[in-house]
Formats: sequence, C-alpha cells, structure tokens
Amino acid sequence: MRARFQLDRQDARRSRLSAEIREGLGWHWRQPVIRFLTLVSAAGKARYGAGYLLIITVAEQLGASSPWIGVVFSGAAVGVLAGALVADRATRRFPLGRIAVVRASAGAGASSTCRADGLHG
Repeated sequence: MRARFQLDRQDARRSRLSAEIREGLGWHWRQPVIRFLTLVSAAGKARYGAGYLLIITVAEQLGASSPWIGVVFSGAAVGVLAGALVADRATRRFPLGRIAVVRASAGAGASSTCRADGLHG
C-alpha cells in the first residue's frame, strides 16, 4: 500500500518541539476513544507495576531470597509463554466470554489458595 500520510507543508520553517508536542497532545485529548484507551492502558500499566512490587514485597516478608523471587517471575513467564502458545487454538474453539470467565476464576482460585495458606495478610 502506497499512501502519503503527510500533507504538503506550506511553511517550511521548523516549529518549536514544545509547540508540536502541545499540538499532538491537544489532538489526542480531543479524540474520545483514543483518550479513553490511553487512560485505560496507563492505569493497567500502573496496576501491573504495583502487582510486581507487591509480589516482591510479600515474598521478601516471607523470607524468600532474591533467587527464589526470580524463580517465581520465571515461572510466571513460562505460564505466559504457554498461554501464548494455546491462545490461538483456544479462541477458535471457545467463545471469548468463556475464556474470560475461566481466566478470572483461575485467578480468584489462586488468590483464595494463597489466603488459605496464610500468604496474604
């Protein structure tokens, strides 16, 4: 696909970077869907970051060493890779809503197990 994505510039003078950033942010803010998705994405990234910090803090309070905390994160990475390998087949076989319910139930079950074992305060 060949397309021109930039308009011809009437004024070849370089504008200030801050003015271009302000213009881009203004455009971004006036797009309700893009603005919403950006805010949701930012909140998700903060939540994931806080989750990782919580895992490290709880593991340290339980006396886990740095290598064991690394093993926990490595195990999570293996789980993510396994999920990526089966995701295509799972989405073809099951409706997305069912996958979401099973995933949420598994997360709730894991959380309940940790609470029963006294791993949560």
